[in-house]
Amino acid sequence: MKWRSKVRIQVTRGARLSGERGHTLVEVIVALVVLLIVIAASTQGLTQLRGVFGSLVTSRVRSQEVNNVIENLRNNITLYQINFDSSPDAREALLDPERLPLAWNNVGVFNVEECASCPGRLGYVIQPYPMLRGVYLVHVRLTHKSMGDTYQDHRFIVSTK
Repeated sequence: MKWRSKVRIQVTRGARLSGERGHTLVEVIVALVVLLIVIAASTQGLTQLRGVFGSLVTSRVRSQEVNNVIENLRNNITLYQINFDSSPDAREALLDPERLPLAWNNVGVFNVEECASCPGRLGYVIQPYPMLRGVYLVHVRLTHKSMGDTYQDHRFIVSTK
């Protein structure tokens, strides 16, 4: 005759005995892993946000400086030196990105000698507009280290009248 026990013992994993307090080691490790994942994701997001913010500031300053130059030229065109050689080759020679005469940063526009470490360069050429007296074609060229080897050209027409 075989003896069978009618008493069943149930063991529940992770169950706490009465009087036990605190967290199990597994719970603490899982909570730390989740916390580390959240911190890593937040750090990565903040780093990307900082980079985007920096490029937006540079872009805003770039646009602002071009607008300042354009407004000065528009309002006082007769005070600036005009290049009467209106050929594209003459313009390109004067607007060589390596030899632009003005430097700029987030503070303002300076002569290159005053701010050799400025990340941006700026130059412009004023040429007579063909066959229209008192009308000038202005070319503004802008470079910045964040743009690499490329540059931005802005062209507009100014009248002395």
